Amino acid sequence: DRIQKLAAASQNLEPQNTAVLKQDGNLRLEPGRSSSIIRKIESGTKVEVLDRVTKSRPGSETSHDMWVKVRSGPTEVGWLLAGALEFDIPSEISQYSEGYIYAAVKTINRVQDPLAGQINWYIIGERKPSTDPNIDFQGIRVFTWNMKKHRYETAFRTKGMRAVYPLEVGQ
Repeated sequence: DRIQKLAAASQNLEPQNTAVLKQDGNLRLEPGRSSSIIRKIESGTKVEVLDRVTKSRPGSETSHDMWVKVRSGPTEVGWLLAGALEFDIPSEISQYSEGYIYAAVKTINRVQDPLAGQINWYIIGERKPSTDPNIDFQGIRVFTWNMKKHRYETAFRTKGMRAVYPLEVGQ
């Protein structure tokens, strides 16, 4: 019953990114090492990233765990330890990541290049791995396509933010 309620409450949440499990993980009902396990998810499983929270690690005053709310199927939502996940970076812009984690990836436009075909423009919420665990991303970067040079370029970038999910795009 609680599993169905969690899935229903998350049904209309727009994914912030996708990720792949680097190792087997326990999909949990709530963020926390002692919360109920819904099921084990195998390494290599692709999930949609919906939200993230930081919780103090039980028995420690200084350690914490980052938990990611994921959708592993149309009717299955739960929480995984963030360390078990590798956030996706679209292959066409992966060379520009500069060591950042792309915590949020949204397609904001599509253009048709006569040489390269259909190309996505992206807005990215990026963070360094050592960023404050209470923020989801510390910068925004927008990638657009230069039709004359047939390559991606950074159209906008800002750093030094303290931003949390969701990254929303408006008109």
